[in-house]
Formats: sequence, structure tokens, C-alpha cells
Amino acid sequence: MAVLIPVGIIVALMAVPKKVTQELLQKVAPASTFHTIASVDKENYKINILAPNSVTVKHPTGWEYDLKVEFINKKELATDSLLLYKVIDLTDNNIDKQELLGRIKSKGTQEFRLKFFDLRVTNNKFDYRDKFLLYDIMKKQVVDSINFNR
Repeated sequence: MAVLIPVGIIVALMAVPKKVTQELLQKVAPASTFHTIASVDKENYKINILAPNSVTVKHPTGWEYDLKVEFINKKELATDSLLLYKVIDLTDNNIDKQELLGRIKSKGTQEFRLKFFDLRVTNNKFDYRDKFLLYDIMKKQVVDSINFNR
């Protein structure tokens, strides 16, 4: 009996739940590791092309890296059925021949990864030359095109 009482106390203390500490569900974002090298500003949205900070005018190539497309909605879009495509073949208007980057939400900012791109340096400036399409999947038509230095 003298042994059971201390064992019971120890078991009871182990059964008491520990105090819960609050943790952030969303981690704090690190400082931006990308900078804007090209931008197109439209009435309802803005598109930025972002490059890693290690990519500079003096060192534009020499290693493999990815760019990002940042799509910023200025106003809430009327439709939530837009897709963003990067044009691969300028001679072919078939949307199936282009590279799908992702779906555009009606509000907020989205980022998409670019694996292949046309980035050059001319006159000590970045010269980004790709073209993008906004395609409405409900209407099955291109609603806008975005040209960078073409």
C-alpha cells in the first residue's frame, strides 16, 4: 500500500495535459530573395518578372536559375476562370501549344515559376522578351495578351 500511493501520484501527474503554447500557423516570410527585372502595368492587374537577387546585369547567366511571374490583382476580377499561359510558339495561336503557368484567382497576388525564358542584357539593362496570355476557360477565348519588349 505504501508503494501504490506514490506510484498513483506519479501516474496522475503524467496524465495531466501539458500547457499548450500558441504557435504561428503561418511562418514569417524571409526577406525577399527576388527583385523585379521587368513589369507590365494594366488597368486591372500588374505583372512582374522576378529574378533571384544573385542574378545581376553583370552576371545574368552562367548558372541555372528560375524566374517568377508575379500576378497582382489591382481590382477584384469579375471572373475566377482565368488561366495564365506563357507563349511558347508565337506562330501558333492554339492554346494547347502554350505553357500553362496556373490559374488566376479573382483577388490577391499569385506567383508562378518560369523554367524557360528569354532574358538578355542590353545597354546594361535586363531585356526580358516573353509573351503571356490570359485565357478564360469558361468562354474558351484569350481575353488579354501581355508583351514584354516584343
